[in-house]
Amino acid sequence: MVNFMEAKIFVKGIKVNLILGHYPEERVAPRPAIVDIELCPIDFERSLTSDDLNDTFNYELAFEIVNKLAASKEYKLIETYTYDIFSAIKKLPKVGWARVYVEKPVAIDGCEATAFELQG
Repeated sequence: MVNFMEAKIFVKGIKVNLILGHYPEERVAPRPAIVDIELCPIDFERSLTSDDLNDTFNYELAFEIVNKLAASKEYKLIETYTYDIFSAIKKLPKVGWARVYVEKPVAIDGCEATAFELQG
């Protein structure tokens, strides 16, 4: 028996370029960020047997939200960008629980990346 409370959809490694940073040198040109989204869809069980996209969460919606927000606004804080993605994902039909993780590569010299995560 499958535990449907643990069924998740993952959209990993969405690469975007956006203005993201507080310091003037970070605001000159778009810089890379990487976004991972994990979610538990509502009524996931139906899609297991129907094989119909209408019965599950279409992960292209998550990809579109990440890119639309990156293109539409400049962000000073990674927390704000993460929250905007999280809020938009949670408003979508068929989404119960979600986790959004945003990573900003090479944000600090000598550091691989900085990141922020929201879930709920």
